[in-house]
Amino acid sequence: MQANHLSGIYLNNILYIGQYTPGTTSRMRAEALEKFALHTTVIDVHVPFYQTSRIWRSFGFRFKHGPLVANTQKYILDHLSEQQFDLVWVDKGILLGPAVLQKLQEQADKVVHYTPDAAFYQNQSQLFNQSLPLYTAAITTKSFELVEYYKFLSPDNVILTTQGYDPAVHRPYHTFEEKTREVVFVGLYEPARATVIQSLIQAGIHVSLVGYGWKTFFQKNFKCKELEYLGDKIAGEAYGHLLSSAYFGMGLLSKRFPEKHTTRTFEIPACGTLLLTEKNLETLSFYSAEEVAFYTDVQDLIQQIIYLKTHKDELKKRTERGHEKVKEAGYAYTTLLKAVLDKLGV
Repeated sequence: MQANHLSGIYLNNILYIGQYTPGTTSRMRAEALEKFALHTTVIDVHVPFYQTSRIWRSFGFRFKHGPLVANTQKYILDHLSEQQFDLVWVDKGILLGPAVLQKLQEQADKVVHYTPDAAFYQNQSQLFNQSLPLYTAAITTKSFELVEYYKFLSPDNVILTTQGYDPAVHRPYHTFEEKTREVVFVGLYEPARATVIQSLIQAGIHVSLVGYGWKTFFQKNFKCKELEYLGDKIAGEAYGHLLSSAYFGMGLLSKRFPEKHTTRTFEIPACGTLLLTEKNLETLSFYSAEEVAFYTDVQDLIQQIIYLKTHKDELKKRTERGHEKVKEAGYAYTTLLKAVLDKLGV
């Protein structure tokens, strides 16, 4: 079907396979895709995930074998109808195998894979590697992994995009004057991240922290009044509220692989909060120094926070510029996925 750019409808039927739990970024992408189709069918892989015992979930994600893999593949195959689709969109399909892909190929003009994560590092999966050549195209946000994708697909069939945000969730819930927190970070524990947070609180900067793996760090700093630990996870509007409540949002990048930007790179400014981010070629391509706070090392980061805390007018102006930039530059999921569909030629 030819794209109808006036109505926004590109496709008759889309099949979306991925996590569909409210508050997840995968659900946000699914809802963005729905805007471009007359009809969207969803196969929610979180259903078999939660139907599998916790120990087998952990085993399945770690080793890509066992009941979780079998349950996920069976669930997908059981919920496929005989309907033909213009597009099958697989979101984070690390547990699918060639048998599932071959069935999907029979029912769709195009079968594409998308992941915002690194696919050849901590999420590495033989199932994914075996399946990748069977996709029409693969969509990645990781520029450093392009060379790996090219081992399985032609460069013409690999699409590089950026991370994104959902304007319905990631938006200012507080005015600048209503903000009550200093620095917020939401993300998994990593030693390098802990070093940064430790340096901030020791410098007298208050940090509100959410994420898996931080309990030992919090226990170590239990008496530190500059540290607020808010639990393992937060999602949806609660996540947006938290980011919006702070003057600064940490966009800490992973050091387990050469990550150059993350969802926080766009979600934080979208929530009307100043992004604190490492300076690299990708972050410099998104923002100027008048729109975010770039830093080169921890001491540089601390000095900038302290300076901006005492120069609220400048902090407010830079925050507003960052918010306007993320809106105008097209990093919302709907805009990003429209560009992807254009590249796919649907």
